[in-house]
Amino acid sequence: METIEEHYSVMLDLSDPESNIGKVLYDDGDHQIYVSGVIVDNPLQEKKG
Repeated sequence: METIEEHYSVMLDLSDPESNIGKVLYDDGDHQIYVSGVIVDNPLQEKKG
């Protein structure tokens, strides 16, 4: 395991969370960090029943 020492900014589309799946957040040529899944958890949203 390696530590990333630099600081990076990432942008995610929160209006369409699933559109971020597959988005590469970090790529140094040897290693990648990418979005492989999205879980939407909104406890403030009224539950439909």
